[in-house]
Amino acid sequence: MKTIRGAISIENDCEKEIDDAIEELFNIFLKQDECFFENIDAIIFSITDDIRSKNPAKSLRENFSGVADISLMVFKEADFDSSAEKIIRTLIFYENMNVKPVYARRARFLRPDIISG
Repeated sequence: MKTIRGAISIENDCEKEIDDAIEELFNIFLKQDECFFENIDAIIFSITDDIRSKNPAKSLRENFSGVADISLMVFKEADFDSSAEKIIRTLIFYENMNVKPVYARRARFLRPDIISG
């Protein structure tokens, strides 16, 4: 089993922006491997404390087919003085994929050594 990370930002805490961000983030993964969801065992999301309007796991289930059998979990990020705001992170547990990490929108600054999204 391997893991791959990703992150994306939202500007406003509202359901539509969370849906759009999850769709954008996972479409980037799907562009790398069209069978992406078939190889996933579990996905852990973390959200910053300022995201409350919608669970990103729910958004993933509502907007993508093929995720019904994937275990999903969401946690609140630890809050530090220098923490970024309105960030959704993901840690994906998968088998046999050659997919690169995705850091999109303002989340790109979290890992400037990784160009994606």
